[in-house]
Amino acid sequence: MPLTNAASWSQMCDAQAKMIENMTRFFPERQDELTKLSRDWRMIQLQLERGNVPRINADK
Repeated sequence: MPLTNAASWSQMCDAQAKMIENMTRFFPERQDELTKLSRDWRMIQLQLERGNVPRINADK
């Protein structure tokens, strides 16, 4: 069952991912961790755009 507000959630995921990606400029020593976190937000966004109920560990 798709979420009725999936588009809003997708936009929020995009904003979160962009903010985290920008943080690598200020915290280069955390690049790996921030990249993983940003990737997780992008995966949730992709699930939403596909009409799926998002799951953080969907690939496992």
